[in-house]
Amino acid sequence: MTKSSLSLLLLLLFKLSPITYAQKIDSIYHINGNILTGDFKKLAYGVATYKMSGMGTISVDEYVISSIKSQKIFEIKVKQGWVYYGSLDTSIHARKLNVVAEGTRHLLDIPEIIEIYPIQNNFWKRLSGNFGLGYEFSKGSDIGKLNTNGKFSYRKQKTNWDFSWDTHTTFESDSIKSSKSNTSLNYERFMRPKWSFAAMVGSSHNSELGLRTRLFLSTIIIRDLKYTNIQRFYIGTGLMGGPEWKYGIEKQEYVLNGVIVLNYSIYKLSSPSINLDSQIAFLPYISDIGRQRLNINIYPKIEVVNNFDVGLKFYYELDTGSEQSETTSKSDWGINLAISYSFH
Repeated sequence: MTKSSLSLLLLLLFKLSPITYAQKIDSIYHINGNILTGDFKKLAYGVATYKMSGMGTISVDEYVISSIKSQKIFEIKVKQGWVYYGSLDTSIHARKLNVVAEGTRHLLDIPEIIEIYPIQNNFWKRLSGNFGLGYEFSKGSDIGKLNTNGKFSYRKQKTNWDFSWDTHTTFESDSIKSSKSNTSLNYERFMRPKWSFAAMVGSSHNSELGLRTRLFLSTIIIRDLKYTNIQRFYIGTGLMGGPEWKYGIEKQEYVLNGVIVLNYSIYKLSSPSINLDSQIAFLPYISDIGRQRLNINIYPKIEVVNNFDVGLKFYYELDTGSEQSETTSKSDWGINLAISYSFH
């Protein structure tokens, strides 16, 4: 490379570097007049998170934010159910911001915004999730309980993919006394305000109910009953079907059942964060009239240190069609202490 070419390249890099640097600087305007600069990550459940050089990730409560400015592209959802896409710009009005896209500007009230997520091009930046571990042991009874769980979410425009698992194993001496597991891949797509479509494929197992393996595919229509910046409450209805194998019976049975789901989540993400996820699923059988299943899951947790939570996982399962014997039952329940780690 000649000296003149090198000089031209250095001059070009010098000209471009302020632009590139500026694109990484976002601003959060505080209601007291302070301006916080850094890399704005998201706003969810009433808390905005951003990174500041030398200070790491910072959280700011939504109610102290006057406006936000960022040149990155975001997905913005409001309480009425509408979704907007564009960059963020300030407004002359307090507690408002503009969504800028293709020459148009939409003025939004910040208290009406449920969530703001960046539309990332990088696969890893679209990925978030958590995983947890719980263990209990009693020397007197020689019984131990192990629980593992996790969830990975991949977010794109109007769609969300979730892969989750949850296992419960009870040990007695050197043998497994009972075991339960659920693994699923879930797809959810925003259709119109307050309406979404979801599909799920997965497998489950519960030795207490005499279920060796169940494979299933379900489709559900979701209606948001309440969706705010700190909570979501929705109802879903659809169909689920697939083969299942029971202990002591080699032949598989193909089943079809309806699905009615109630899901409620509430979050307080300002430190210390407190989360409550709960779900009730009622599954009346179409292929076996008179048989029903009921699943209840409740998971409250609280943050103890940055991104580490401690919580209780409670589950209850009922299957009126399960075969009863000396080792199986029609119902199963459990509660475990779990420690989990979240990443974004």
